[in-house]
Amino acid sequence: MKEFISISVFSIAFTFIILVNHILPINNSFINFKSDEINIEHKIISNENLASIIDYHKTNIAFAKRPATTFLIETLSNICSISKGLSFVLVNFFLFFLCGLLLYYLTQLVVKEKIYSYTTVGLFYLSFSVFFAFFDSIHTYDEPLQYFLILCSLIAFIKQKKLYFITIFTLSLIARESGLLLIPALLILTNKKDTAYLSKQNIKSSIYLFIPLLIYICFIAFYTNKHQISEASQSDFLNRLDHFNYNFQNLNFALESFTSLFVAIGFQTYIVIIYCIKNRVNRLETKMIKAFLITLFLNTLIVLIATKARETRLFTLPLFLIWPILGKFLIIEIKHFIENNRITLLIKNEWFILTFSLIVLLEVLFYKFIYVSTVNAKGGSFQDEYFLIICLLISFHFLINLFSILKMKR
Repeated sequence: MKEFISISVFSIAFTFIILVNHILPINNSFINFKSDEINIEHKIISNENLASIIDYHKTNIAFAKRPATTFLIETLSNICSISKGLSFVLVNFFLFFLCGLLLYYLTQLVVKEKIYSYTTVGLFYLSFSVFFAFFDSIHTYDEPLQYFLILCSLIAFIKQKKLYFITIFTLSLIARESGLLLIPALLILTNKKDTAYLSKQNIKSSIYLFIPLLIYICFIAFYTNKHQISEASQSDFLNRLDHFNYNFQNLNFALESFTSLFVAIGFQTYIVIIYCIKNRVNRLETKMIKAFLITLFLNTLIVLIATKARETRLFTLPLFLIWPILGKFLIIEIKHFIENNRITLLIKNEWFILTFSLIVLLEVLFYKFIYVSTVNAKGGSFQDEYFLIICLLISFHFLINLFSILKMKR
């Protein structure tokens, strides 16, 4: 009970900080959106804007086939007789809170160290697509529910509760179908030791992973036919390839696409790479990293080809395969830093200072003068500062290790 209270307080604190970031007067998120025509009283919850977003997701064919989040918001609104805007906030931020609890439990199943679990939860809440979830460059809507259901299904998967997994993972696909890309990763994780991926034993043990796909296909066929959006849905699917030309129509769009990828998963991927270089990776970690990499490849390819890549949240799906071990990787690397006393040894090195200063200058110049947001969304909400902090952390850590290696070779 004490542990549950502790992680609950931890998750509530982060969820509250994220909410505050979205309602600060200096920021203009979907939550508190204000303009000359909308929310002119500058209320902390812009009901008119959020209601229009909900209606848009009910009528736009790309989102109309994902009814779960809208159903939750409108049901709470009707039951409690509250505005759709307030219901939107309550549903999504409550789901974010629950994600923290589930991720803590999932991490405990994998690494069994509380400090690693708390670190993982903190990294989740501080990830770009969660911390800035409801700003213009992220466009979050179905994701909190999808994250919640994916975490539930991963817990069921690890505990070998196949019926629970099938049920919950199917619901996650109904919430947002992009979860289908996790199936190849789950096949890797089910692979038995010293057996081929396509062996009878592996095929037999993993066949249940495809049942949610079959159920989802039946659901989407039934739902689109019932609501008479079948033809429009097929047309939307066929037109998806046009997004590749959109993402790379000029240099600004191309830079924005790859910058979106970097802020979504760059820091987390860097942690994984560093850990693999410096430490002995156990069998479970190896399988999880392989699962992450295959999902990263598939997801990135599809996002760049078939969606608007500037919507940063679209790149984050692969992270669910390494969240349970990411806290461990980061804590171990921090311990290496402290034990080796590298920072104090190199901070006085003039070549290190000069190189780091030059890199900082190049990063600032890139973000201020080369990278241009295609939707004029850059600025506010501390997204600029977040981007630069991530760049500085990676650059500083990389240079510390590089100069340490060069010093050892002398």
